Amino acid sequence: MRTKNSEYFKLIERFIDDYIETYDRSPSQREIATGTGMSNANVSRYLSYMREEGMLDYDGTRNFTTRRHRKSNGTIEVPIIGTVACGKPIYAEQNIEEYVRLPESWLGSGEFFMLKAKGESMIDIGIDDGDLVIVRRQNNVEQGQIIVALVGSDSATLKRYYFDDERKMIRLHPENADMKDIFVEPSELRIQGVAVKALKNIE
Repeated sequence: MRTKNSEYFKLIERFIDDYIETYDRSPSQREIATGTGMSNANVSRYLSYMREEGMLDYDGTRNFTTRRHRKSNGTIEVPIIGTVACGKPIYAEQNIEEYVRLPESWLGSGEFFMLKAKGESMIDIGIDDGDLVIVRRQNNVEQGQIIVALVGSDSATLKRYYFDDERKMIRLHPENADMKDIFVEPSELRIQGVAVKALKNIE
């Protein structure tokens, strides 16, 4: 952004803070534009710059955390993702069911979302059907990490990631002794993030 109006930074940050205090959720980009009187395109440019400069955090949709909000309560607003449309990013706004606040000390730095685990492919490490899995949004992963990804035209999958040098394919390993590994061409896998924690009910 070549020229910056410092008043716009204050205006956007103040609107987000006031909106969260009133509605207990983040505003959308369109709501920020309407509330500040700025154009949607201008708001988009300022939000991108503000994130780069550490003035606020957001996941590209509506999960905003301003500096004042971070300092005031030490929590992060994390979206819970519902049904994922085929071929669409997991964290697209239309997939978000609700937002919850979690202690920042639990998560560290980064952008996060939560998914509801489906099935029994990860039961051997204690992730059961219906558990909430906290995911750090990122594209680059390391061997052995548990990832959330879209495979081909299927919905999201949660598996342990390995790259098979011999086959030149990605091996998705289910943590269930009764299930077999899945081999996927790298071009067919769209990594959405790395699982960092799981939340579950105690029965």
